[in-house]
Amino acid sequence: MASTITQSSGSRVGVANIAMQCSIGFICGEDGYVSIYEYDGAKKNYRKVRSIKVDESRAQVCGLALSPAEDVLVCTMANNTLTYLPYQQLYFLSTDSVPKEVVAEVIVVVPLDYFCDLL
Repeated sequence: MASTITQSSGSRVGVANIAMQCSIGFICGEDGYVSIYEYDGAKKNYRKVRSIKVDESRAQVCGLALSPAEDVLVCTMANNTLTYLPYQQLYFLSTDSVPKEVVAEVIVVVPLDYFCDLL
């Protein structure tokens, strides 16, 4: 039997750029947001339970990684930043603005051909 995805009434609708499995369901990276979906076995569907803003400019989330202990979530963004946040605290963070608990670092991306020119 197929599962369906539902979301709370009034919640923001976004397009998932990337998704990954976690112990309670799955996590989606959207434009500037990370959303968590939990599986409801009784209803046989997934329900959005939380959406956290991780980038003020709403940069696309390009990659997601969750630590094996599921205590740190790392997001790579289209604006060349790496964002990491405490996964266990996502349920307590604000959804309207990037929480202060979110740490972002700028990643300098140098094309490979740059190094070839140096040789």
